[in-house]
Amino acid sequence: MIQNYLSEAEKESFYDFIAIRHYQLQATIVEICGLDCIDKQFIDKQLSWLINWRKQYVKERG
Repeated sequence: MIQNYLSEAEKESFYDFIAIRHYQLQATIVEICGLDCIDKQFIDKQLSWLINWRKQYVKERG
């Protein structure tokens, strides 16, 4: 049986990966729907999400 373990670097990059993936998905939505589907409030919410996500990362990491 083969067991694959994550390295410490891979574990620590998890939160960064999720944040990057989130923005990739947002970019895809904008690409499909056009710039008319977003506004300043949308951008502000995305920034808020990223700040909160980072705070959670720092909290979890200790």
